[in-house]
Amino acid sequence: MDTLITNIGHLFSAHIQVSSEPHTEAPSAAPQEILIQAGRIRSVLPVGSHDGADLVIDAEGGAVMPGFVDAHAHLCEHGEMPELGVLEACLRHRLAQGITTTEIKASGAGDPERGVDELRLLHELRDRTPVRLVSTFTAEIVDCEGRATGERVARMIGETIPRLRRAKLAHFFDARVPDCRSAQHEIRSVLRAARGAGFRLKLHLAEQDQAEAIRLAVGVEACSVDHARMLSSGELKSLRRIGTTPVLLPLADDGCSHHLEYPDGEQEQHGIAIGSDYDFSRGGIESPWVLESMAVCAGWSFDAAMAAVTSHAASALDLDADVGTVEVGKMADLLVLEGPEPREATWRAGRNPVRMVLINGRVVSECR
Repeated sequence: MDTLITNIGHLFSAHIQVSSEPHTEAPSAAPQEILIQAGRIRSVLPVGSHDGADLVIDAEGGAVMPGFVDAHAHLCEHGEMPELGVLEACLRHRLAQGITTTEIKASGAGDPERGVDELRLLHELRDRTPVRLVSTFTAEIVDCEGRATGERVARMIGETIPRLRRAKLAHFFDARVPDCRSAQHEIRSVLRAARGAGFRLKLHLAEQDQAEAIRLAVGVEACSVDHARMLSSGELKSLRRIGTTPVLLPLADDGCSHHLEYPDGEQEQHGIAIGSDYDFSRGGIESPWVLESMAVCAGWSFDAAMAAVTSHAASALDLDADVGTVEVGKMADLLVLEGPEPREATWRAGRNPVRMVLINGRVVSECR
C-alpha cells in the first residue's frame, strides 16, 4: 500500500535525504510531502509532486519527524516480571508519546535462567505491539564485590550463551561491569564468547571505574556503552573511532542532569545518545520530550538533543541503517506533530505534541 503524507509544514530530522541521488539538496521551506511504499520512504518532494496514493494523510501544516528511539530500558530491573497486558499498556502509552523503537533489557535480577524467561516474554510481546523491540540480555559477570568466580564464568560461557544463541531471543549481550580492574580477563573471556556466538556487545559502565571500562569497550568493539558519565574528549574520540555510541541516562539512579553537561558541539560530533532507563515493572517518565528538554536546559542545541533520541539512539541499537532519520530507503517510522515547530515541545515538556504515529508507513496511534 502506498501512503502519502502531504502539507508538511516542517520536515525535521538529524539528516534529510530527499531522493536516492547522493547529492540532493535539503527540502526548502515550502510545504513538503513524503511518499511511502512497502513501509519505506520512497521520496520527499514539494507538495503536488506525487500522483495518487492508497492513503493520503494531511499533516495540516504540522511538522513531521522520525519516531523516537529509546536506547536503554529495562523489563524488570527493580521489581517482579510484569504481565503481558501491563507491558502492552506501557508500550501503548509510550507509543502515543512518539517512541517507535525501544530496547528492553532482560537481566533476571542476576539469574540467567530467569533472564531467559524474560526474553521469552519479550518474544511473545512482539506479536502484540507495533513498536520495534530490541531484546538485550544483561549479564552479571562479576558479583557485588567485583569478583568473577570461575564457576560463574564457566556457566556463562558454557551454558547461558549457547542457550541464548539456540533460542534466538536476544539481539545484544550486555555486560554489567561494576569493577573491571579485578576481573579484566574473565570479563573479556565472556564478552568474546558472546561475540563469537553472534551477539553484538554492550557495556554498563561503573562510575568508579569508567576509564577502565571505556578501554574494555574499545577492545571488544562494543556497540554502545551505557551509563556514560562525563566522558573526556579523548574517550569520546576513542569510542567514535570504532563506532561505539555513548548512552547517557540522566534519569537513572541519582537522576543527575549534570551528566548532560558537555562542551558545545561534542554531543553531535561524537554521536552521544540519551536513553530513558525506563523500568516496565515500576514505570517512570514515559515522555522522550522530557529527555530532550533536559538536554536543552543543560546547554545542548535543539538539533543535538533531538539527534540524541533519534539518530544517535538508533546507532546505539545498530539500527541506524533503518530508523532514526528521514531518508529515502529507511523505514517510515514517523511522527506527525500538531504544530509546525518541534522546538516548542521543549518549552512545554508536559504536553504531548504528537498527533499521529506511523511505523512501517502504517498509522499505529492517533491522538485526536
